[in-house]
Amino acid sequence: GLKTGILYFIQKQQRINPNFIAENLNDICESIQYTIIEILMDKLKNAVKHTGIQHIAIAGGVSANSEINDKEHALVLNIIENPKIKRIIVEGNQAISDKKIRKVLHSKKGTLLNFNTIKEDKDRLEAYYHKKGYSLFKVLEISSDKDIVHIKVSEGFVDEIKFEGLSKIRPSIVSRDLDMKKGNVFNTFKLRRDRERLLKTGFFSDVGTPKLITSKDKKNISIVF
Repeated sequence: GLKTGILYFIQKQQRINPNFIAENLNDICESIQYTIIEILMDKLKNAVKHTGIQHIAIAGGVSANSEINDKEHALVLNIIENPKIKRIIVEGNQAISDKKIRKVLHSKKGTLLNFNTIKEDKDRLEAYYHKKGYSLFKVLEISSDKDIVHIKVSEGFVDEIKFEGLSKIRPSIVSRDLDMKKGNVFNTFKLRRDRERLLKTGFFSDVGTPKLITSKDKKNISIVF
């Protein structure tokens, strides 16, 4: 890091001139201070840009540094406020409508774009889907294009439904009683009800817990009864 770079630089110069520190102490200190302050200011500017925070307080011993106090004014003058959200676009959803998804989000049309809120919205949306039984659901990406927020999701689909142990009944006859079909969004609650439906048909003395086989990309699933 920075401190290691400074150490190596000084050690290298001392090999050339043993009196390097004594002869250049003021310049060394000023250069180190300048470099540290520039790095801090760049990080603060990036934090402001990505969070939407408009006021920053600097406390402790660092705040007494005159160079930081000078830079602080420049930082405030260079703040660019995030735009208000004009539109929220959701892609990849089928089980839950755009309208219901927007209700879950704290990022709303007409509110100031805040990247902290967007990160929290990802967790909110995933928790909402999982609570409803959509266990494969993931938010793939939340991004912004100026005043438009794009949300890409993967709900997780059923690739295939298989039946083991059938010898006298065709799989097509059994599958017609199921609520969940190939190509549907996978839902654990529906899976539980489908197992109960199979038991109620009277064709089987027992229906074991279905085996779930996830796809290589972890997005979809195959069900084996």
